[in-house]
Amino acid sequence: MQLTISGMELLIKKSWYNKSKILDDGITHIIDTEKKYPYYQVGMGKNYMDIDSKEELLKSVIADLKIVSKELEKHLEKEMSEKEERD
Repeated sequence: MQLTISGMELLIKKSWYNKSKILDDGITHIIDTEKKYPYYQVGMGKNYMDIDSKEELLKSVIADLKIVSKELEKHLEKEMSEKEERD
């Protein structure tokens, strides 16, 4: 999933991994290849130009993250309502 919200680019990628099992000796780890577990990698980025101070930058980042948070909540609500309709 790739989104751009208020100039902030978000990339959310789902992938899979295998967990390890610790043997009774407490040292040996064996990779369990029987089952795959999901994980998500999330990247966010935006270039902030013409900002003169760290405080101004932090205020801008906080404002953008608030906007991103609200938009992600809307996406979540939409996903949940679509799931309810399918069930």
